[in-house]
Amino acid sequence: MIPNTRIWGASQRMYYLANQLVDSGFDTTVVSGFYGEFKHEGKCLNFEHIPVRIKPDFIQSHQEKLAVKSVTDNKVKAPNKLGFKSYILETLVKPVYRAMERLLFNDYGAVGLFMFLWNRQALPVINEEILKKNTKIIIFSGPYFTCFRLAFKIKKIHPHIKIVLDYRDPWNLLKKGSFITNKLEHKLLQIADSITYFSEKFLDAMHDRYEIERGKGIVMYNGFDDALWNSIDKSSSKSKTDKLVITYAGSDITFEPGSGRDPDALIRAVTGSQLNEHVVLNLVGCKNLPEKNKNGNNSSDINFLPSVSHKRSLEILSQSDVVVILSSDEFPSDYTVTGKLFDGIRSGAYILGIANSSEIDYKRIIEKEGLGTGCYNDVSEIQNELTTIYKNWKAGTLDRDMIKNIDDFSRISQNSKLISQVVAWNNEK
Repeated sequence: MIPNTRIWGASQRMYYLANQLVDSGFDTTVVSGFYGEFKHEGKCLNFEHIPVRIKPDFIQSHQEKLAVKSVTDNKVKAPNKLGFKSYILETLVKPVYRAMERLLFNDYGAVGLFMFLWNRQALPVINEEILKKNTKIIIFSGPYFTCFRLAFKIKKIHPHIKIVLDYRDPWNLLKKGSFITNKLEHKLLQIADSITYFSEKFLDAMHDRYEIERGKGIVMYNGFDDALWNSIDKSSSKSKTDKLVITYAGSDITFEPGSGRDPDALIRAVTGSQLNEHVVLNLVGCKNLPEKNKNGNNSSDINFLPSVSHKRSLEILSQSDVVVILSSDEFPSDYTVTGKLFDGIRSGAYILGIANSSEIDYKRIIEKEGLGTGCYNDVSEIQNELTTIYKNWKAGTLDRDMIKNIDDFSRISQNSKLISQVVAWNNEK
């Protein structure tokens, strides 16, 4: 299994799958990039983990600095005048580099070149593991999608190995890459033995675009951690309050326009309405918090919370009346289904889906399952929804449908879809 990411929100898909494979009796190794020594509270690695460093060393050092910065930098950068060197870097070097990245890699965060160099170090490590353990199956998880290229070489050297491409986000389908990266993705999809998708809508779009065999595709949602939720159910009961508790939790809430996770419209909808004294708004996972918002609004009960442990985040959701699922992108991906949606489902709270698209997939799921409602990321629209929600809550009629087979949305159930395929391959002679 090969994920390559430094962020818990992105790495948890492979973390849960790897542990479940071990529990199912499979010898499982995760090969990943090395982004510095970070430990996720309460998370045990039951699988073997091999972090691979990039060569040359100065690029590896740069990656580690980025990792530290992404976790610890909570300040907004003040605008400053560019010196001559910075001007050349920003206006000439970076645009050329980004154009090259899009042409050759089209990867997230413009790190395709770094990932290409990482691949060169990872390939011999993977080959050694294959020979040592008689590996039968390799799962490539992206982003970063440049690691998918290793599938070509693995399949050429070891044609018996089954290849799984795991999509946590769209690649060229969303970012509209170059003819080079589109052709590359098409070839990779052809050699893959199985492909896992994060949503039904994304599967349909990929099959239409690349004419993939339907039998290859598996939809595998980022479901909730059933064991962790059960421990919270046993250890806490919902507190009574005379205020409507609304929570938006994310791994990286940034108060910057265009960031995709900017709750500015939600905050203004609460502080600018007549409900501001009757609502508690929790924002969990705040980063780059502007000075003006550090203490919230004097007449509003707004809690700006930094990143917390996974368990603490779920505890806050369990105490909420409304869980917000939000994208502040001007043109969001309609395929988006965030993992927090499934925690929202498990919490039993009413769910408010906010996005600048009526077609975004998490809104479809919310409305289809009767879990809540959705609206645009617009102050007046959010205020209208909150007013209706508050009236229903006050009247004791803020109800949502309770899914009968809620366990189907757990990590265990979702991962079992792929594990069933792994078992079948493993039993082949």
